[in-house]
Amino acid sequence: MIEVDVRISGDGVLVAHHDPEIGDLKISEATVEELRRVGIEDLEYIVGALGDEALYMIDIKIPDVIGELRRIILKYGLQERAILAGDPEAVKALGDELNMLIAPSFGLCNWGYSLKRTLEMGAQILNENKVCYDPEAHREALNHGLLISVWTVNDPHEIEDFALRGVHFLVTDNIEEAVKIVRRLRELTKHDLGWCINA
Repeated sequence: MIEVDVRISGDGVLVAHHDPEIGDLKISEATVEELRRVGIEDLEYIVGALGDEALYMIDIKIPDVIGELRRIILKYGLQERAILAGDPEAVKALGDELNMLIAPSFGLCNWGYSLKRTLEMGAQILNENKVCYDPEAHREALNHGLLISVWTVNDPHEIEDFALRGVHFLVTDNIEEAVKIVRRLRELTKHDLGWCINA
C-alpha cells in the first residue's frame, strides 16, 4: 500500500506532497509545472503510472481537494483499492459518498480521543501517531473491531514492535528495512500486515 499525501496546486491540480510548501514555493500558489520541476508529481500521474494493482492510503491534507479527488477515484476505480485518511470531515464526507474505508486523523496525538472520535464517526480505522502510542486504546480499538494504522514508524525495532502488537497498517519511509522485517515475521507467524510506504 502506498500512502499519498494530497494537496492542490495553484492551478487546481492534485499533487502528492506532505507539507504546504517546499522551500519558498507554496504548493497552493505554484503551478503543477513549477512543482514538477522541484520533484512533486500530480496524483493522476502517480495513479496512472502505478496501474490497476496498486493499493493506496490517500491522506487528505486540506478539504479543498474533495471535488477533484472524487473525480480521480471514480475515473480509476479506486473505491476498492484505497483508504481515505486525514482531515476528519473530508474523509467522512467522501468516504460515505463513495462507500470507502476511512481513517481520520485528529492531530492531537491522543489515542484515547482519536478512538472516541473514530467510533463516533463510524470510521473503520484508528489512525494515530506512533509517538503517543497507547496500548489500552489499541486493545479497546481491536475490541470494537477497528483496524489500526500507525504513522510514521522508521526505526527497525519500532517497526517490528508495532508489527508484533498487531497493527494492520504501518506508515514508513524505511521501505527496505520494513520489507525485510515483514518477510521475516510472516515466516515466523501467520499475521499479515498492511504497509504504507510514503510517496
